[in-house]
Amino acid sequence: MKVLEEIREMILTPSVSLSEILRKTFVFAYKTKNEKIKKWIENELNGYSLDIIEIPYYRIIHPDCYGTIINLVQKIENFPIPFCNIPENLKHHYNVFIFREAINVFEEHIKSDSFSFNMLWPPDYIAVYNSSVKMDLGYSLVQAWWLVPKTSFGELLERVRNTLLKFILELEEEYPSLTEENYNIVSKEKVEQTFINCIFNNGLIIGNGNEFSGETNIESQGD
Repeated sequence: MKVLEEIREMILTPSVSLSEILRKTFVFAYKTKNEKIKKWIENELNGYSLDIIEIPYYRIIHPDCYGTIINLVQKIENFPIPFCNIPENLKHHYNVFIFREAINVFEEHIKSDSFSFNMLWPPDYIAVYNSSVKMDLGYSLVQAWWLVPKTSFGELLERVRNTLLKFILELEEEYPSLTEENYNIVSKEKVEQTFINCIFNNGLIIGNGNEFSGETNIESQGD
């Protein structure tokens, strides 16, 4: 079987995990010496570290936020946090959530019985919120999270699979006879341009979504 044909068949087989497909594509990227493709695959397989500020569009969502607020006499849980109270220069930290985890994390999430996941705000986010937003009746925020539905993980996986399929199909048109023995026929520049057009044609997000602090913790929920 030809190299690109094999990858295409893997993509079209639902039982083959995206992690396996990416590892197979990494071999192609390595053989053709395409650093951009190799780096993208490494990020997808290992996760996007906090120092990476160019994030593919499909890893960015705008989920609702909830939290726990307290004052001297009362505690309210699952309080919906309105973005309208957050100063304009800070809103982008709170109404945007960036998926930085490795692909296999999402593959495990969609197998879960949970319908949604709480992505906890880092402590610095809560501190900045409390110092920037004055809440009525002396309330303050003690815990908060982005509520991410499980469907978001499935959508992310589908987008990666579909964009990867487009990339491979376009390469197949250009190199239908590519095998393990004739990688030398591949133009590095042509493959790289095809990759950019297919994977990043909808843009990147520039800027660190976790600038205040960094880590987010994940808690799963049932119904």
